This record gives sequence, C-alpha cells and structure tokens, in this order.
Amino acid sequence: MAGILRNILCSIFISVISLARLAIADDWQQQVDYAINIQLNDNTHHLAGKAIVGYYNNSPDSLHELYFHLYPNAFRNKQTVYAKEAYIAGDNQLYYSSEKDRGGVDILSVSGKEVRDYKIDETILRVNLTSSLPPNSTTVIEISFDLKIPEIFSRLGHSGDHYELTQWYPKACVYDDKGWHTDAYHYLGEFYSDFGNYDVTITLPAKYVVAATGKLIETQADLSGSTITGSDSEIDKDGIIPGLKALHFSAKDVHDFAIAADKNYEIEAIQTGNLAIQIYVLPKHKKAWKDVGKWAEQAIKLYGEWYGDYPYDELKIVDADDSPGAGMEYPGVVLISGKAVPFTTLHEAEVIHEIAHQWFYGMVANNELDEAWLDEGFATFTEIRYFEAIYGADNNILNLPGWIPFKLQITERMAARYYYYLLVSSGCDKSLNTPSYLHSSNEFGYGIYYYKAALILFSLRELMGNSAFDAAMRHYCYRFKFKHPTTDDFIDVCNQFSGQDLSWFFRQWIETKSNVDFEIKRVSNSRLRELQPNGEGYQGLVYLRRNAGNETPVEVTVQDEAGDRYSQIWGSSEKDSEVMTFNTKAGLRNVAIDPNDQALDYYRWNNHYPRKIKFEFIYNKPDLDAYQIFFIPYGWVVPPNTYRLGAIFQGRQFFDAGPALGKHQWSLFMAYDFRGKSLMHSLNYRTPLGMLGRFTRIYGGWSRNIETQNAIGGLSFNHYDSPFSKGASHTLDLSVASTHYSSAYESDPRDVSVGNLLSLNCIYDYKGGGIKFGGGWEIKAKLGKDVGNDVFEFGKISAEFFEYLRFTSKLKLFARLYLGYVRGAVPAQEHFFLSGKLFPDKALRMTWANTGDLSSQQRWHIWGDGNLRGYFGRHLKGKAIATGTIEHNLPLSPIYLFYDTGYTANNFNSAHLNNLKADFGIGVLFLKLLRVDFPFWISEPLPKEPNWDFRIIVGLARGLQ
Repeated sequence: MAGILRNILCSIFISVISLARLAIADDWQQQVDYAINIQLNDNTHHLAGKAIVGYYNNSPDSLHELYFHLYPNAFRNKQTVYAKEAYIAGDNQLYYSSEKDRGGVDILSVSGKEVRDYKIDETILRVNLTSSLPPNSTTVIEISFDLKIPEIFSRLGHSGDHYELTQWYPKACVYDDKGWHTDAYHYLGEFYSDFGNYDVTITLPAKYVVAATGKLIETQADLSGSTITGSDSEIDKDGIIPGLKALHFSAKDVHDFAIAADKNYEIEAIQTGNLAIQIYVLPKHKKAWKDVGKWAEQAIKLYGEWYGDYPYDELKIVDADDSPGAGMEYPGVVLISGKAVPFTTLHEAEVIHEIAHQWFYGMVANNELDEAWLDEGFATFTEIRYFEAIYGADNNILNLPGWIPFKLQITERMAARYYYYLLVSSGCDKSLNTPSYLHSSNEFGYGIYYYKAALILFSLRELMGNSAFDAAMRHYCYRFKFKHPTTDDFIDVCNQFSGQDLSWFFRQWIETKSNVDFEIKRVSNSRLRELQPNGEGYQGLVYLRRNAGNETPVEVTVQDEAGDRYSQIWGSSEKDSEVMTFNTKAGLRNVAIDPNDQALDYYRWNNHYPRKIKFEFIYNKPDLDAYQIFFIPYGWVVPPNTYRLGAIFQGRQFFDAGPALGKHQWSLFMAYDFRGKSLMHSLNYRTPLGMLGRFTRIYGGWSRNIETQNAIGGLSFNHYDSPFSKGASHTLDLSVASTHYSSAYESDPRDVSVGNLLSLNCIYDYKGGGIKFGGGWEIKAKLGKDVGNDVFEFGKISAEFFEYLRFTSKLKLFARLYLGYVRGAVPAQEHFFLSGKLFPDKALRMTWANTGDLSSQQRWHIWGDGNLRGYFGRHLKGKAIATGTIEHNLPLSPIYLFYDTGYTANNFNSAHLNNLKADFGIGVLFLKLLRVDFPFWISEPLPKEPNWDFRIIVGLARGLQ
C-alpha cells in the first residue's frame, strides 16, 4: 500500500511541478509542494513519515543549499532556543518535564538527485546540493523522519490520546529577497513559510476523528500489510490489520498543514454558501460551544464583505481541549480553547480572531516573526470591528448575570486602549517592526502586535476615511492573495487609495516607538471690542503643547457659552507648542483636543479644558478622559459585639498600583462605631512623582479610630525588570510615621502600650522572578521615640529571606527565615510576635478589631514576624526573634504541609536550643487568596493541652502560593 501510494503521489507531484511558471524579477516567491505519508503509533506517541518535497526556485539567484525547519526539536531538551526563552519568560513546563514527555524529530535519510549531504543544527536541516539550483528550475528531495510527539508545551504535541500535530514535518525555510530565513522556534512569535500544494496521508487507529488542513479525498480502512501501529499478533491470516484507517488529504495554495485527532470528537457540519464549516468539539465542552457555529457564520459573512471571499472550501474549528496549543490558526483550521471563560465574551473573541487569521496569515502571509503586526494587528482590528458590527459600539467583554445591579462595561476597543496606556506609561513600548521574539523577557510587551497595532489601524481608517480605507484593505487582500507582503507593500496600497503620502504616519507608528500626547496648557477669553474698535463677540486663545507626536495632525474643538462649536486642525509641525485663536459669539465654555479619539493620544486626561471630572456610585472602570470620584457605602460587623456604618470616598486618575501608573489617588473613609459611640475616619493619598524614576511615588495618610491616631508620609522607589510580566522587582520605601495610642479599646492590652510614637522607617524589598529559584528578601529598619513622655526610645531591624524551590512543575517547596532584634525601651506593639504579625502592612485597621476569637494573635493569622501559627492565642513576643518556615505542596491539589520552628527572647544572649518551639500541620489554599491552616502538632503545648490536637486558623495567602 505504501509503495503504491508513493508512486501515485510522485506522479501527481511531478506533474504539478512540471508546470513551470516564469518568475517575475520584481515580484517573485518560491513554491514548495509536499507529498507526505505518515503513520501514528498512539501507544508510543511516535509518528513515522516520509516527505517528498518539490522545491521550485522562482528567485533570480542560484541556490547551493536548501534549508528546512525541524521545529519539533525545540522540545528536545532544556538547551534549545525555545527552552531558554520559555525559562526567561517564566514558563516552567518544559524545564521540569521528564525525558519521556519531551519530543523531537530524527531525520533517518535525505535523498534526491541533487542531494550531496545534510547537516542538522537544532531546529534547522541544511541540505547541501551537488550543484547549484538555477533560477526557474526545480528539485525533488525525499526525507524520511521519525517524530517523537511531545507533551503539548507550546503547539505541537499530545495530551494522552489527544493529538495536535502542528509544525510537525520538515518544512522548507523561506528564501526571499533578504535571503534564507532560518529562524529557530521561538517562545514568542510564529512562523514564515512558502505557499504550495500538500498531499498528505495519515494512517492511524480507526477510532480517531481527524481534522486537518484541506479536503479529505479518500478514506481506506482495514489496511493490509504491517504498520508501526500494529504488532504481528494483530495481523490476521489474510494480512489485514483491523481497526486501522488511512486518510488522504489534499490542500492547494497553503503554507502549512495542521492535523488534530481525538477519539471523542463530535462533528457539527454547517453549509454557508459554498463554504463547509465543520466544528470538532469534545462532548464535555458542547455546552460552551453551542454558539460557535453562529459566531463563525457571522464572521465569515462580515470578513468576506470587508476583505473578499474566504480563501478555501472548508473551515474546521477544532476543540483543543485547553491545551497550550489553543488559540492558534492554520490554513483552513483553527484550534480553540475548549472551556469558555465564565461571564465574558472571550470565547467568542478567540473564535472570530482565529478565523480572521484565515485572511491575515492564511491568505495574506506576511513574515510573522519580523512583522507580526501585519497578521496579529489586522486580526485584532478585525475582531474589534466584528464586535462593533454585531453588538454595537457599546459591546461588552463582560457578560455578567442579570441579577447583578452594577455592571461594568468594557468594550473590545476600550480594552485595547487600557493595554496601550499601560504599555506606554510603564515603558514597555517598542516599535512595531521589532522582531516578535525579542519580547521573551517581557511577554506583556508582545501585545503591541495585537492591541497597539489594531488601534493604529483604527487611526489610519479615520485618517483615510472609511470608504478609502475599506477599498485599500480589499485591494491589499486581492493583490497579495497567496503572497508574502511586507509593511512597505501595505503602505504603498494605502498611499494609492488615500491619494496622499502617508509615509509620515507609518514612520511614526511602525518604525519608532513614538507616541502621541497633546495637552491644553491654558485658555483665555477676551471681548473683541477691547482688542479692536467696533469688535463684536469674543476672542478665545487656546495654548496647546505637543508633548509627543509632532507628525500627527489633531482636531481642536471649542464650545462657547452660547452652545456654538468651532474647530481647527493643528497640523504636523516641528513646534512643540501652538496658540490657536477662536473668534466666537460668547466666551469659551470648554475645549477638547481630539474629541473623537482619532489621534491615538495615550494620555487624554490633559486633552480637556476644564479638566473632566466624573462622580460615580460604587466603583466603575477606569475612565481615560476624566478624573473619577466614587462613593461607596460601608458597613462592617466587628466581633464580638459591635458594628460600624459609614462611607468611603475615593478619587483617582486611572488606578495607581505596582507598575500601573495612575495619578492623585486618594481615599477618605468615615464610619461610626456604635459600641464606642465614636466617629472613625482616615484619609490617604498617593501619586507618582514623575521624577527620580518612572515608578517613584509620594504618599501620605492620616487616620483616627477609637484607640489610635496615625499619620504617615513617605517616598517609594520601585523598579521592575519586566513590568506586568514575571521578573524581579525592587522597592525602597522611606517614611516618617506618628502613632498615638490613647487606649487599648480595640486591642488586647497585652499587645499595645499607650503613648505617642514617632518613627523613621526604611524598607528594602526584593522579589526574584526565576523559575527554579523565585525568592527574595525584605530588610526593615526603624528608629522610634515617644515624643510625649520619653517612655519609649528604640531601634528595630528585621530581615526576612524566602525562597521558592521547584523540583518539578507541580512539586515546589517554600522556605523562609526571619530574624529580628529591637533595642531600647520598646512599646509592646513593636516587639516581635511569635505566632504572626500584630497588624497588617498597608491596610486599614479599622476594618476589624484586634480582640475576640477572630482577631490577630487569635484565629485570624497575619503572615509575618515569627509565623509559628500553632502558637496562636498565647500572645508570645520578645525583643529578639529567629524563626524558620518550610512549606511544600501536595501535587495537583490546593493542600500543603508546613513546619515552623524558632523562638523569641528578650535578647539573643538568653536564647538557646531549649527555647525552640515548633509546629507542624496541613493547610488548604482557596483561589490563591484565603488560607486555612491546621497546626495539628506543637512542641510546647499549654498545661493539660496535648501535643496533637485539632487547631484551626485562617488568613490571607502568603507563603506557598
């Protein structure tokens, strides 16, 4: 069978490639045709194959060698380019995988009339030719290979009997006017391949349902002869192996070939016009996939109107069962996550985004590594257009239940704007012509090819006009159908259909990481009769500043007190400032730069005069134009016998936390305590300084409750190696604080001392971002003095060291060492507590009390200090402390084991091994947020208390997370 099939395929193949096409010198690309026969062994997860490759040289150059990608070798060991980049990005799956779970492709032979020899360098096969391959000539190469299919780390692989065969065969590298593209398989970034015709036959157990690129043109069952999927004992007396089948697929004008196979696939078939849509879904996901067909039909119809007809006869939407290979596009095939994200439209977005790639990647095939924006940006732009066309401009990513009274509305385009603001403000932005794999150290930055690029296309559409832009897009898809366009090709089309030179636009947005930021500095009004005789009306002067983007024209609109509107265009200019004059009937009421959000100004809060302010009930999404002020009712039951009612007022420009930069963020809290009959209140404020580093902030706060008055002010210096991605961070915090304890109304009198404490504080915090070692440390120093009675005067220092040790991707261990010493006259609250911290860091104490069973030092555990959680309720403390903690998880569960040991003493001289205390227990982590610990064993129980006993405490997650 195999020999007959090979001869048939060779005949077809040679007849195809013999139809030589004359290469056009200034518009050529290579063609590569494949005839591949493969056999799947689902017991050993091997794929044996033979590929007959016809390479047609359309270039004006003579080629002395040919190159092929061996992408499966990216998963062979920890030393590959992919493995190293994944490690840097914080993806630990391949790093901790076992040898049996890894994979790779072995080349058994390379033959052909012009083949001299070959050499393999990781993911590249170099085939040296006996003589050069001249222009307008072809060569045929036969490659035998054996593929060990890995677990799914990226795209190619299997999960049990579920197979995703992508980038699986020896694929010819592209040769174009830049030469050979012998790129490795990268962690971030996709592919670049030549178009051709594929003839693929796969033999596998008959129970598998297979989705593949192209058309299924033949099925054969109960094959005769031995195959690698059958043993001698399975072959009957007539030479028949029952339970096997061979599927023969054919695809034309494609540049890749993907196969998905699973025994449990169910197929839903939909015919829309001449297009056959086939949906391959696993039974467990049928409910989540009930609307996939409708989404696909809507997308095909819209995209056909916008860009031209779907390029193939079939579209296969395949359930990838939540593997890392989900959310990927291949010619005629898209792999989609099995599960939907609850209360969102993200599943629909994934489906229609990957379908958009059938145009931008499948049909119009740019280099996805060097110019990723041409496919990902276009697909994301199309995804947003889809949602606006189907659901309107007020579409919502969130799909919340109807009973929720306050619903956030975040549109697809708004989500892209949020990303773009975070990208620019955090310093992660890069030019769009940056090769995609250079983002491996900051995966967040990879989004520029999606969201930033999509917003640029919307800005381009506004600049060109809708009709000219749509005509340009249709022509671009027609002109470069089954070709490899570049950014320059797209620019040429846009210039042609806009009737203008748009090189300035693309130079700013593609070649540089320049952004746009306009600002209204001030506005003035004058009566014209005061400026000139017989003048009527008013003259308004608008003082503008261009902080970035001097090649971007922008509209400036004013409205006067009579309600009339006027507008002017501030064109491209080297000047960074401008004064615009508006003659109006009445004085200016308001001014707006770029009122329709067309210029892609990333910082729009300074685009309005007067500045926009919004008052909102409860919380709402960040507004990119207005400063927001929120009102939130507050109620809290404080154990054991009181409750509080009040309100929280908050103001913010965006939100300010970590690498997310907001501005002027404040919170005012007021509540009445019915037991103490007292009004409690607090006020805090923080904002970036804009100097001394991008993430330097100034902060301050003041609060008063029944027993304390607190005030603090400080500076926080932050550095992130990779903002919003896995990477190290550094924080230096300097502050001055004043705390006045007037009573122990809310605290246990054993834990606090009355007085007026003034302190100077310094904290340095480092958190690592490695895979195997992901720890860090925190050093705290404090100088304190009682400014009222000189009762207290002390110096305090502590050091916390922690490390996350990962032995496999599922098994990890957390180790912590804590040391501290305080010297001088020390208030009780500044001692080191053995069981855990007395007060939480940076949290409002007035949300709970420190008395009662569910309070700190009792059953509410605050991570920190000694952390011997089995000693809750004893209020043990001292001036010196040394403790250690070890936690390790039980694989594939939220359960972990913990062991704590250490001591507190009044000084280190009095410490000895007899003072050591220890505990042991198990804990459960819920949603990486709430922790419940059961310290079953303690070394020093109270009198009449057994060492082993049922004990329980709760707290917020720290430690092993």
